[in-house]
Amino acid sequence: MDSLESITQKIVQLSISTKDIERYQVYGEKRDSAYLTSALDSRSRWMGEIQKTEKTTLDLVWTLYFSNNRMAQKRFFVDEKTNVDELLCEMREEATPINQHMLYTTTKHMVIREHGLEIWDPRYPNITDEDRKEVIDWNMEVIKGASSRAKGREFRLEETEKMRIFYSSDGRKSTEKSTHFSLYGEVELQVRPPRRMGELHTSRHFADIASRPISIGIVRSLDSGERLTSILEEEYTVVFEGKVVASLISSILGCFSYKKIKEKESFLHRYIGKRIGSTKLHVIDDGSLPNGVNTRAFDADGIPPRPRTLICEGFIRDFYVFTQDAFVYQEEPTGHMGIDGSLWAGNIIIKSGRRSLNMILAPDEITIYCTHLLAPIQFDESTGDIEMIIGCSMMREGVRRRLHGVVLKTHVVKIFDAIDEIANTQRRIDAVDVSDWVLRDIKFEFLQEEYGE
Repeated sequence: MDSLESITQKIVQLSISTKDIERYQVYGEKRDSAYLTSALDSRSRWMGEIQKTEKTTLDLVWTLYFSNNRMAQKRFFVDEKTNVDELLCEMREEATPINQHMLYTTTKHMVIREHGLEIWDPRYPNITDEDRKEVIDWNMEVIKGASSRAKGREFRLEETEKMRIFYSSDGRKSTEKSTHFSLYGEVELQVRPPRRMGELHTSRHFADIASRPISIGIVRSLDSGERLTSILEEEYTVVFEGKVVASLISSILGCFSYKKIKEKESFLHRYIGKRIGSTKLHVIDDGSLPNGVNTRAFDADGIPPRPRTLICEGFIRDFYVFTQDAFVYQEEPTGHMGIDGSLWAGNIIIKSGRRSLNMILAPDEITIYCTHLLAPIQFDESTGDIEMIIGCSMMREGVRRRLHGVVLKTHVVKIFDAIDEIANTQRRIDAVDVSDWVLRDIKFEFLQEEYGE
């Protein structure tokens, strides 16, 4: 297989030498990935072995503007059979007339920051397989000491070294090298019926993954006291813990597409200039944050990510603008285009408060702690309706008991309106910096049995 540099150079040279091509753009990503997974026997017992799989992928996006006022774009995987001359012929046949959504926009004035992003681990070349195996071994061993009823089901360490490159006929050339590490763990609590829970940690640096076992947090969440099945009081306070908040915000980011709002495909078109939630809600997208999981120098259109204040004190402020929409709406592109043509959000920062949960919550109030999702969030971008099935526990009279779970069917604005205070428990969960939320006037439907039974 050609290297990323060589295949992009072939495409650039072909684009330059072909007479009827007026402008071109090439973006490529090469991923070298390794996966290490805990090996279990047929009875799911830890065998003390690690299975390793390696994979390399090379993806490109080639955009051409022809002299006959037509354009074509092709996304493709590169392998031994890839022939750029044949691809050019296909693109010429598939080219469509240029309309205002496809007009070329120059971005020469945009400065791409290629240093100080801290997205490549300098230790990466020296990490050994023994270092990697030790991470999984450690997590499996920690389970034994955390609970006699817990058993590790799976641990999976994934690491990726990514090379990205961008060329354009307007003279732009950008390159970027980065690393990404993730550790997924799944633990089963051996009760009747068995309860399982998984958790994922991600970082740009191996030390962040290797320095703390995720298994202990999973066990504590699963083995958090006796099950409570009695009918609850009607009045209670709700705490959305960080993982739930991070998933909630991540699920609605697509609504901030400027094009979707203008074409009324996003429910936010009804809230321009209006409050969408509590004045305590402040959400920022920053794709240039050092060491962030979604930090990058440029997107798939070669545009550096611009910070976006999506929500400011409860009001909508900024949006995501793709390059192909920038000319249509007379807006600057914001640098959030992914290689697949979808939104590539940056690092999300949700402003924290100043007080701890102990200071916010009264000792005698009944509190529902929403700790994790039991199923993916169902969200309708056009209406704002949302359904969440959440794992949780209840604190009453100083005793915390686990619930079967709750269902929340409502409008996302009602959730944001219910935010009474945001705690000072700031932490990073994947690409989201988040704190716990305290909500009032939220009502759940309580599950009467384990979800999925």
